[in-house]
Amino acid sequence: MVANFTCVVEASNPAVETLRLFENGSVVSNKRDSGVWIRTLSTGGNAAYKCMASNSVGVISSDYINFKVEGETTEFFEEQHIL
Repeated sequence: MVANFTCVVEASNPAVETLRLFENGSVVSNKRDSGVWIRTLSTGGNAAYKCMASNSVGVISSDYINFKVEGETTEFFEEQHIL
């Protein structure tokens, strides 16, 4: 299964410096340019994902999204907004 995760920060002053994607509590990616990730999820697997945004003022994160992949796989798109 392929999942597309999009992390969107709707307002930030100063601007967001780093976006991080967490999988099961561990950082799997750091980005500075965009909050878009494509991940391949294993059949029969469980995973929890969240996005974290940071700048010189602080850090904020989304809630975890839990995935349980069973049987045939398809594409799934998830967008998280951090206010």
